Amino acid sequence: MLLSNQLSGKDVATKNWTDSFSADWQDGGDGWFYYKYVLPAGGSTAKILNNVTFPDYMQEAYQNYGDADYSLYFKVEMLQASTGDATLNKDTVNQEALQTVFGKSADVDYKTNAVTWQ
Repeated sequence: MLLSNQLSGKDVATKNWTDSFSADWQDGGDGWFYYKYVLPAGGSTAKILNNVTFPDYMQEAYQNYGDADYSLYFKVEMLQASTGDATLNKDTVNQEALQTVFGKSADVDYKTNAVTWQ
């Protein structure tokens, strides 16, 4: 049996996100979250999820969930950005790639590697 993660409009499994998630990721309003920094080659983001908590399965409303398995999947897409001065028209190249792949535009501060998504 495949059970919904929602019961009476509330999530059964509660995802407990880290502070880094809300600080470093931006909700794009399109079902995706966007990282607010240029990630260097070989780099990684900070941990974004502390844990997942579940309700008290002794409550009658949750009894079907007591023996259930829970899976959480992350789908990640990336785009290689040109940040070096050796790339001719790097800002234009990056903007066109962002628009093509994500349908978004972004401003990059190359000193801090901060990205402001629009």
